[in-house]
Amino acid sequence: MRWFLIPAMLLGACGKDPLRDDMKMFCRAVDVWTFDHKVPKTGPGHITLRELGPWIEQRAKTPELQHLIEQFKNDSISEPDFLTKAEELVQKSNVDSCPTLSWARKPKDP
Repeated sequence: MRWFLIPAMLLGACGKDPLRDDMKMFCRAVDVWTFDHKVPKTGPGHITLRELGPWIEQRAKTPELQHLIEQFKNDSISEPDFLTKAEELVQKSNVDSCPTLSWARKPKDP
C-alpha cells in the first residue's frame, strides 16, 4: 500500500500553480500581442495598456488577475496602481522577469 502513496505525493507536489501561469502570460502579453498584431511597442501607432487589457482578460484564469484587470477596465484603479499591484502578483508568483511591466513603465513617445 505504501508504494501507492509515493506516486500520489509526487503528483501532488508537481501540481501547476495557476497564479504563476497567469503571471507568465501577463508578463509575455506585450511581446505576443505586438507580434501577432504587427504593431510597435513604442512610437507612432504603438500599443497602449488599455488595448492590451482585453487580451489579458480573455486569458486570465485566476481571481487575482481577473479582479485586477476588471478594476483597471472599470477605471476604479489608476494605471500606476495597476502596475504596482501587477508587480506584487509577479513577485508573489515567483516570475523572474516581466517585459510587460518594463514596457508599461517606460515613457511613451507621442
